Amino acid sequence: MQTSKTHKTQAPPAAPRKAVLRIQVLMAEHEIRFVTELWTRLHAMGVEISHSQLTRVVNNSTKSLSIDLLEGLATLFDCPVSNLFKDA
Repeated sequence: MQTSKTHKTQAPPAAPRKAVLRIQVLMAEHEIRFVTELWTRLHAMGVEISHSQLTRVVNNSTKSLSIDLLEGLATLFDCPVSNLFKDA
């Protein structure tokens, strides 16, 4: 005797949402024109990040962010961490 199996179709999983940073906007608002100037200010605050990694952060092409960097950017731009990101 055969039993029939019912197959439920499931919707494909939703694609993960990409976080988009507002660093370029915040830099402009604070008259920071170059990544080097941003890097220098962060470095003076004790935030350790390479210039090339910071460039990727500014250009929204990084795959990860450290808590120290987020806190440093929020302190530098005098805003909550949530303001570093664009609203979805």
